Amino acid sequence: MHSILIVEDEKDLRENLAELFRNEGYEVFQAADGEEGLNIASVMFPDLILSDIRMPRMDGLKLLEKLQENPETSVIPVVMLTAKIEAENIREGMRCGADDYLTKPFKAKDVLESVSSRIRKKENYYTILEEARNSFVKNVPHELRTPLISILGF
Repeated sequence: MHSILIVEDEKDLRENLAELFRNEGYEVFQAADGEEGLNIASVMFPDLILSDIRMPRMDGLKLLEKLQENPETSVIPVVMLTAKIEAENIREGMRCGADDYLTKPFKAKDVLESVSSRIRKKENYYTILEEARNSFVKNVPHELRTPLISILGF
């Protein structure tokens, strides 16, 4: 089961998104602002974070910066939600590490597709990483033994 952290200050929207994802089989964590979201992400390490940009205490861009400072949370894909679509806001979010942007109001289908594709991309990355690790572990002992055979032969 994949997990999602929803960081949104509008309670109704946060609850609706949580219900949407629960119905799709996701484990859902919720936070009302970036500070709370950072605390949850640092403990629960969700598969994806869906975050609003404008929030009290800590906004979504500051949350993104804080997530990028920690190696363990920096690999979590982040999809940003925004009410305004200005190029400089999008560029700022992408510079901070956002993986996607969705503008409010959005369709449930768009949110589900964005989240699904980001999680699939993360899974593919970890599959490739695991295959490389297995290949390394399998081949290194052979490469270390080969010079020893020549030495032992003498």
